[in-house]
This record gives sequence, C-alpha cells and structure tokens, in this order.
Amino acid sequence: MDADPDEDHPRAYNDGWEQIEAGIGNFGNSGQDGFTSYTCSGGYFVATQVSTFLNTYYTDAYDTNGREQVQAHEFGHALGLGHAGALCAGIPIMYFSSDRYFTCGIVTPQQDDVNGINAIYP
Repeated sequence: MDADPDEDHPRAYNDGWEQIEAGIGNFGNSGQDGFTSYTCSGGYFVATQVSTFLNTYYTDAYDTNGREQVQAHEFGHALGLGHAGALCAGIPIMYFSSDRYFTCGIVTPQQDDVNGINAIYP
C-alpha cells in the first residue's frame, strides 16, 4: 500500500504482515524515554520490521500510565507517525515529549493521532 507521497503525507509501504517488536532496556541518560527503529526503502517507511523500546533509565521511575503513554507514542512511530501538536491544546500522543502525560494527563491516542493513521492507511 502506498500513501500519497507529498509533503503533507508520510510515505508508507506495507506488503502485508507487520512485525512490531517491543522491548525495554537501560539506554542511559540519553534524553529519550523511548525510541523506535524502523527501515526505509526508496524514501518509503517500511512497516514490516519495526522495534520500539522503553528506556528504563527514565521509565523505571514512571507509574504504569507514564510507561503506557511512552509505549503508545512509540507505537505511533512504529505505524509511521511523526511528532505533532502543541502542549495541552488538543495534544496528541505524538507530542514530542512526555509532558503530554506529566503536564496534560494524555495516555492514549487522540483525534490528531487517529487522523494521521487514517491518512497513512486509508
């Protein structure tokens, strides 16, 4: 499946089965409480081999909701979403920092996140 590859729409390629692997590890004082690794081919995001990780250096101090919002954010990247939004003003789970939870209480995907997924996977 190819999404419309213009500036306003991410490019995605999906040949059937996705494999999203989730893991945890202590990646030290990196400034990131989670990260996602994926493959691009020919300028397209390839949604078949994606890995997401929680950085326990930070997330060990988070409550359950804190860890869940990081993982939801990383799954958004695994599906092809980038960072978006403004703090607490309809803030999406794809807001770039965990302030989405610690300041605004956002744990789950919001309408902006759903709209982004629907644009990539019509």
